[in-house]
Amino acid sequence: MKSDKIYLSLALLIILTIVSWVTSCTHIANIANIPEICFTGEVLPIFINNCAISGCHNGGGRESRTALNNYSDIIKDIVPGNPNSSSLYQAIIAKWENRMPPGQPLSEENRTIIRVWIEQGAGQTVCTDTTGTIKGTGGAPCDTINPVTYSGTIWPIIQASCTGCHSSASPGGGILLESYTNVQAAAANGSLINSITGNGVTKMPKGGSLSTCRIRQFEIWVSNGSLNN
Repeated sequence: MKSDKIYLSLALLIILTIVSWVTSCTHIANIANIPEICFTGEVLPIFINNCAISGCHNGGGRESRTALNNYSDIIKDIVPGNPNSSSLYQAIIAKWENRMPPGQPLSEENRTIIRVWIEQGAGQTVCTDTTGTIKGTGGAPCDTINPVTYSGTIWPIIQASCTGCHSSASPGGGILLESYTNVQAAAANGSLINSITGNGVTKMPKGGSLSTCRIRQFEIWVSNGSLNN
């Protein structure tokens, strides 16, 4: 009887292992029909907010050999087109003690974004606003003639291009942009306009840029008093 229980346990373990393998090898269906994932606006913020934090994968300290705050380092552990051969992705979906981040696993949504990005070729895709529209604004064309408002103009752009890095407990550069109060403070001290124009500082968003028209919208909003309208 005891041996029967052992054999049954082994059989169950084998079945669970096979199911795990099959699940991990399943590719996203109709990958060609999924809109291209933007590395700078969707993938990089996940790594910056969850992995590239102080003491971990931020390019310093004990994890300096595996920085995860830029494309060139992230791609080292990625096999474009093949998530199952990408050690970084496998660490993200690993079970128990081998999983990264160790304290809190990434959400299913974030894991899916990373997987689809790899499936699509893991390119350094940039969310550059060159056509007058920007992701997250509903495809609305850039307009500097009608009134520029915080809720209808500025905040959608902030959400689409900035909050991925400038939110949570460890915001990029220590700058929070997750509320009107944060954005207004950056507008008041000049850092908001300086950042998006690259005036004396690294131009933001990191890895991309806003169009001349979008920058003009920010300038209009600031010159009108940075109102919460």
